[in-house]
Amino acid sequence: MRGIDNAPGNESFSSRKNNSCHALLKSPTHSESRGGKSSDNTKHTKKNYMKKLVISAFASLALVAVSFAGQPVVSSKKGPEPEPCFADTEFQIDTFGSYTSANGTHGDGFGGGIGLNYFFTRNVGLGLDTNIYDGNDSAVWQFTGAVLLRYPLELGGLCLAPYAKLGGGFEVNGSANGYFTTGAGLEFRITPRVGVYGEGSYNWSDDDFYQIRTGIRWVF
Repeated sequence: MRGIDNAPGNESFSSRKNNSCHALLKSPTHSESRGGKSSDNTKHTKKNYMKKLVISAFASLALVAVSFAGQPVVSSKKGPEPEPCFADTEFQIDTFGSYTSANGTHGDGFGGGIGLNYFFTRNVGLGLDTNIYDGNDSAVWQFTGAVLLRYPLELGGLCLAPYAKLGGGFEVNGSANGYFTTGAGLEFRITPRVGVYGEGSYNWSDDDFYQIRTGIRWVF
């Protein structure tokens, strides 16, 4: 038996057998080969997915930028409404200078005074004022109450209000003398709180007179 194993043919067969076993051990199995290829395919798929995701994101940003380019940005917030030149209700203080021309004994003269007005609607109000001027002999004091009718005009940045007044009063110069008055004027509002005005009136009494006033109107 020892002689048979050591025969040349048997030695060659044994050598081939060992070589085949070594080759089988070194070569990867079928499952290992499939596992490696599957892992490579998964990695490749993930890379392609990420690449598509990045490209899609940049494309979306580009579309958004193009859609907003050149479009005005409109704020949903509304600013406060501008204050009107003439309010629906107003309390006013007038300071004015005056010139009075009388037909009788009181004579002409320059003077001035103060007035209080209240508009309980945009167009209708009441006014009280006092005026003093230097007559022929001494100072003449006048006290007047009137209904005020105005028509405000807001023409862009120009705020005007023509108005009329109708009322009566009395004057004192040693003795009291009543009178009936009618007049008209024009007010210009510099701001909603400050205006300037000018007016003229004619007054019927035992000593008729007309009067011109210019002044500043403070609005509250």
